Amino acid sequence: MAFNEDFWANVQTGPDCWDWRGPVSHAGYGRYGGRAAHRYAWESANDATIPHGMVLCHTCDNRLCVRPSHLWPGTYQENSRDMVDKGRGTAGISRIRRPRIGESCALPAGPTIIGSAHSALMATIPNRTYLP
Repeated sequence: MAFNEDFWANVQTGPDCWDWRGPVSHAGYGRYGGRAAHRYAWESANDATIPHGMVLCHTCDNRLCVRPSHLWPGTYQENSRDMVDKGRGTAGISRIRRPRIGESCALPAGPTIIGSAHSALMATIPNRTYLP
């Protein structure tokens, strides 16, 4: 693996996850060299770049894990589905999205949000993607 020494100085290896001990983003992911530490780890280990439009999913569900064997490239939808399948999502998935050009901004009648008030708030943030 072509990791540099500065990277390894921030990693605590173990029999399972390799936890990042350096700077952490507000979202809880490790940061290294101006980017996500887990992305750096996967790209260095695989001598490849993450395909455009893909994210790195954690099989271990540990945002601080940088162990390449715990990471796999997937789409945003696959990552969301993985989260829900493992029971890490809210009680339901919001189906609210920004209207497309020409669509009405009015919400349909009846309940449209399932889950916590947090998911209702997150549904109002522009450019967030939710499962159909």
